[in-house]
Amino acid sequence: TLIMGHDESRWERKVLGAWPSTATAKNTGWYIKDELSLPASGTQLSAGLRSEKAQKAESGSTSTLDKRVNAWELGIAQTLTPEWAVFARAAKAMRMANVDEFSFVAPGYTIQPQTSQDLEAGLRWNTADSKLELRAYRSRAKNEIGYDPLFPNPFSWTGFGANVNFDPTTRSGLELDARQQISSSLSLQANAAVRKAKFSSGTYAGKTVPLVAKQTLSLGVVWQAAAEHSVNARANWVGSQQVDFNNTCRVPSYNTIDMGYRFERGSWQLGAQVQNLGNKKYYSTAFKCVFGQTNGI
Repeated sequence: TLIMGHDESRWERKVLGAWPSTATAKNTGWYIKDELSLPASGTQLSAGLRSEKAQKAESGSTSTLDKRVNAWELGIAQTLTPEWAVFARAAKAMRMANVDEFSFVAPGYTIQPQTSQDLEAGLRWNTADSKLELRAYRSRAKNEIGYDPLFPNPFSWTGFGANVNFDPTTRSGLELDARQQISSSLSLQANAAVRKAKFSSGTYAGKTVPLVAKQTLSLGVVWQAAAEHSVNARANWVGSQQVDFNNTCRVPSYNTIDMGYRFERGSWQLGAQVQNLGNKKYYSTAFKCVFGQTNGI
């Protein structure tokens, strides 16, 4: 299977009020991906390439962004038995700064595209009623885009805080996905992850990247109540997270419950979802530590 394509997007953001500004952006990308299946050996190969150019400007900033970045991916999956398979992937990934990131920078600072070298390997087990997938990954990023509350910035009312490119970071972890069909009308799902995100060099070498939970767990159930009606529920747990680059403050772990309903008839689907059913209060973000207390919530 060979896929080739082109995509283009243009957008504009206007900020009104006492300090008006206009930000514009144009992204154009070309990509190609080839997937090759070898039935005799049970091997699947894939390769992809993407080239993207971003042109961004913001009237309130002295800097612009005009960059082209390339990304690629190589993958292989090998069937061992009808139930077992292994897979591996190597890739160079990229991410461009969005308008909020690009426009809130220190004078003369230009956010560079974020790139990473990614490796992933895993194992799959599939039967008629069960599915299990275990993945291990490592991602080494350059110019990771994020907010630094201590970066000097005269555009900030405190004189500090701006979006920047971080020093090199490394993220690695394990992820487990599982599904079990208990009966014709009831199935269970689970996702568990442990991860590590560290600054690999620079001022904060060895420190944990803020706002990355080391552990997450999700348990769900889907009940097919009738031929066209199903109900699902999911319990989520997110571990505590570091707040600042020096790792002196944390936000606590939290748990939420989601529920949903789905109606299906032919090719039509109608769904409703309630997230955080118990109205649990938790920290969605925090970015600094003041006298030992979490701040910037």
